[in-house]
Amino acid sequence: MSKKASLWLALLSLFMGVMCCFGQDAAADRPRRRGRLLRTEERKTERKDGFECQMLPAPGSFPLLQITRKTLLIHHEVQIFEAVREVARENKGEGITIRGTIDYEVIPGEILEGAWTTREELVDNGPFAEADFEIFGQRWRTDKDGQIVDTAQALLRPFDDLRTMSTELTITHATMGAQKMTISRNLLRRAESVSTDRAEAFDLLEMLGLDFWQHRLPGREGLTLEVSAPATASAGDIVKITVTASNDGNQQVSSLLGRSFSKDAWVNGRMFYLGGLKPGEKRSFTRLLTVPEDIKAGACFIRVGFWDLLGTLPAGQAGKIRIDLK
Repeated sequence: MSKKASLWLALLSLFMGVMCCFGQDAAADRPRRRGRLLRTEERKTERKDGFECQMLPAPGSFPLLQITRKTLLIHHEVQIFEAVREVARENKGEGITIRGTIDYEVIPGEILEGAWTTREELVDNGPFAEADFEIFGQRWRTDKDGQIVDTAQALLRPFDDLRTMSTELTITHATMGAQKMTISRNLLRRAESVSTDRAEAFDLLEMLGLDFWQHRLPGREGLTLEVSAPATASAGDIVKITVTASNDGNQQVSSLLGRSFSKDAWVNGRMFYLGGLKPGEKRSFTRLLTVPEDIKAGACFIRVGFWDLLGTLPAGQAGKIRIDLK
């Protein structure tokens, strides 16, 4: 072989080696892209223990609360994709670019991560039993079922003010923080007033099993009302005042309620909720009131006035009672 041919052969070998290395480097330098989603990996989970408070249906005169343990799990996750590289195929006349068609090939053993996301999961851990909470600045304790019966009727007191349509409770636990719950009172319920709002789910009168829907063609003929209370009481006593309504007529009584009037503040302005009564139906509502420790001996006079959907009931149907304070 001549020297000239040998030189050309050496140059050709060098050129091919350079091109091969360039091709490998070019392939390695091609940007990696996300291919098929392979899986979602959980990288971290945060746990926040807490509780939830609800009002339960409890026909009668005493509201009922249910407190449940809850755990909020916050999952931090990332999506895992296969890694692919762009590959240009030779243009044989049918390609969409000058280079030809573009395909993607999977890079063995390599993956790409997507964006991090969070997913929340609320776990119900059952009743929060035998636990202390603070509501209205006072200590309340749940029973073995995680329930609290409001025997003191503290939840009724904000609504003794007729201007109050709703009240917000703050329920506080010593180590698990505080939760808020809204209780509303709707004295004149219409079909169009039904709402999916959470606050509406805790309407006081509805939870007490009382019908305050506005009924068509209501009446009050045959309605009898009775107010009862102890004849005597002493300072510090809890006085039980009960209003009983009986519908002995032939029409529905609608949205019946009472309110006490007295010169003694401890018994004045208390609401008695009776709602709708069907013909032949009878219902009672009780308020428990504490006689002040500094009360003076003497007679306490109380009158209970009544209203229904038709307006104020005649004065002759107002209940009058006397309690002798010792």
